[in-house]
Amino acid sequence: MHFTLPLPTDPLYCPKLTCTVYDFIFRGWNQPIIGVFTLPIGDIMKALREERTEETAAMQDLLKKLKEMVAKPQQKIPSYGGKGETK
Repeated sequence: MHFTLPLPTDPLYCPKLTCTVYDFIFRGWNQPIIGVFTLPIGDIMKALREERTEETAAMQDLLKKLKEMVAKPQQKIPSYGGKGETK
């Protein structure tokens, strides 16, 4: 199954997708509903947005430091081997 639709971004209106699974193989004689589950799509979207924001900030910080290193090639680069020495 595949479908595409726009979802709200406001946390107040972020949806939760509830799915009900029915038994059509054995015609549901004993129990027609096999199970029910909920996917918290709004919470997943929020977590992904926060993760992307953190990753973007880390990449921008790395880029800033790399630009500083390129701008000053004579500057010694600290060693990150754990001893705090410079090369």
